[in-house]
Amino acid sequence: MRALTSLRVLKLDNNRISRIEGLDTLHELQELDLSFNRIERIENLESNTKLTDLLLASNKIRRCENLSHLAQLQVVTLGNNSFQSFDSIAHLRRLPDLQCLSISGNVHACQREPEYRGITIAKLPRLKWLDYTAITDEERLTAEEAHVTEAEPLRMREERLVEAKAEVKRRQEERSHMQKLGMHFLAGLWGRIAGQSEDDGSAKLREQEKDERAGPSGSKALARSSSRGGGAASGSGGGGNEDEDVIAIEDEDDLIDAEAESELLLARNRVLRVPGI
Repeated sequence: MRALTSLRVLKLDNNRISRIEGLDTLHELQELDLSFNRIERIENLESNTKLTDLLLASNKIRRCENLSHLAQLQVVTLGNNSFQSFDSIAHLRRLPDLQCLSISGNVHACQREPEYRGITIAKLPRLKWLDYTAITDEERLTAEEAHVTEAEPLRMREERLVEAKAEVKRRQEERSHMQKLGMHFLAGLWGRIAGQSEDDGSAKLREQEKDERAGPSGSKALARSSSRGGGAASGSGGGGNEDEDVIAIEDEDDLIDAEAESELLLARNRVLRVPGI
């Protein structure tokens, strides 16, 4: 059966099946008939989310459960099972498309709740057919008025659930918005830091170019001063001072570069430690 991944209709009635299992690969399944078996519990239908018809009549099921995720269910038959009461039928209220339900023949539950039809109609306001009999508007109105105590808590619970879901969605949207704002802030801050670093680098480059342009003219002025003094020793001494000046300028430039790199690294660390982002 695992190879039948495109199967849409599966009839397994009258097979003495005691447990629902082995259907996890049937993702396209729409109609499942498990009537007249020995099933005691509704389970293992998590993968069959496209089910529209679920036939479970004449089994040994004691309660309605594990169906709320089957949002496309339209027909459910649970007649002639082992329900002790119909309290769990309210579980079906979560199925928005449910139109037809059969629960007759559950002797103990029917004896315990002789008004089960009206109670069921009040609990399931979208239901159109109950036990293969159409529900009229007059019958629905009468049922809702007579069994308002059973229907009202369910309605209030649904409203609270809707409000809770809306609140969760709102918080998620706020969190996403704040994360986006944080990313924009980081990008802008990083851009300002990078721009400042570029400005500092341009200024240093202009200073170096200025020093380079001033270097040859200083050498010529020093050479003229040495020739006027008339001594070769003085000229050579001037040349030595010029070499020392050049070395000193290069050392100072290296120091400025190291300081700039250190400042940029500190600025990056500060950005990474911005609180709340």
